[in-house]
Amino acid sequence: MNTSYKEHDKEAIKKQLAKGCSIAYHLKPSQLPTNKEKLWHGRVLHKILDRVGLFDSVIVKSLEPGYEEETEIVFLEQIIDVFTDSQLSHVSE
Repeated sequence: MNTSYKEHDKEAIKKQLAKGCSIAYHLKPSQLPTNKEKLWHGRVLHKILDRVGLFDSVIVKSLEPGYEEETEIVFLEQIIDVFTDSQLSHVSE
C-alpha cells in the first residue's frame, strides 16, 4: 500500500496523543484566524480517535494567555506537533 508523507505524519501524531499531553495546532479556516500561521497550544483532555462515523479529534484546554479557561475540539489535520510538559516549556512563540 502506498501512503503519502502526510498520512504517515498523521499516524505518528495519532500514536503520540494521550490525555494530558500538549499539542501545537493551527486554527481552522472557519474560525477566521487573523494570523493563519500562528501556532496555538492546548492540553489534551479527551481523545476521539478511530471511532466509526466521527472525525479523529481531541478536546483541548487552551494554554494560551487570555484563553486559559477555553476548551475546543481540534481535528487531527490541525495538529502540528505533540509535546510533553518539559518540551512545551522550551517552545518559543
